[in-house]
This record gives sequence, structure tokens and C-alpha cells, in this order.
Amino acid sequence: GPLHRILSKSESTATTVYRGDKVSAAKINRYRQAAGDVKQCFKWLCFVSTSRNRDVALTFAKNVFYQIDLGRYKSNDQFADIE
Repeated sequence: GPLHRILSKSESTATTVYRGDKVSAAKINRYRQAAGDVKQCFKWLCFVSTSRNRDVALTFAKNVFYQIDLGRYKSNDQFADIE
């Protein structure tokens, strides 16, 4: 269908989004242990909001600030721009 054609484009554009959050100390420790390990990946199983504006995301950061680099049209990046 039309959505498949849009997502199957050969062009590739990367984008960076940001998210401020508050997470448990245990989860922060898991993040620290996984830092730099390319075999580790973290997924949110529900909808999460992000912003292209770093300052906006910082207003939501209680103890964690994510910088998320997304590669457009790669099979492992699942996101939608609902601007």
C-alpha cells in the first residue's frame, strides 16, 4: 500500500530526537552497564513522546536525558513523525 511505498524509499535521512524522563536507580544502572555495548538495545513497549528540540525535552528531564539518533527507513528504527 501507500504507507509501504513511503517507508520503502531508498533515500536515508537520519534525525535526532530527545526525551527527558525520570527512571529508577536500577534502570540507570542497567543503562550504565550497557553503555558502549552494541549488542544492547532498549525499547519502550508503549508510545513515548520525544522532541526534536533539546530544550523542550530538558524541561521533562528529572534524572535522565536521552539523545536518540534514528536512521530513517532502517528496519530496526520504528517511529512516526506526528508533528
